[in-house]
Amino acid sequence: MRETTPPADLSSAIHVRLDAGDRRMSTIEDRLTEQSEATKRIEQNTGELVDAFHALTGAFKVLTWIGKAAKPLGWIAAAVAAVVGAWTAIKGGVGK
Repeated sequence: MRETTPPADLSSAIHVRLDAGDRRMSTIEDRLTEQSEATKRIEQNTGELVDAFHALTGAFKVLTWIGKAAKPLGWIAAAVAAVVGAWTAIKGGVGK
């Protein structure tokens, strides 16, 4: 059997392509690192917004409760105003 060795120009062409692939992979790794850092920053910022939205949800629940309590208080205030108005009309005389 005869051993064959690749020609020198083929070997150098392979090394050139491997070196180019290595540079390309390094570039991809660098960009991936940058993107990962940016994603972490966005996650932190978004986490703060999500917390703010959760706080607003709680505030809206409280405002809803206050609104529900305001209706009966409004009825009571209207009834008191009617009684006071009637009392004033009776005390002061209607049509005098």
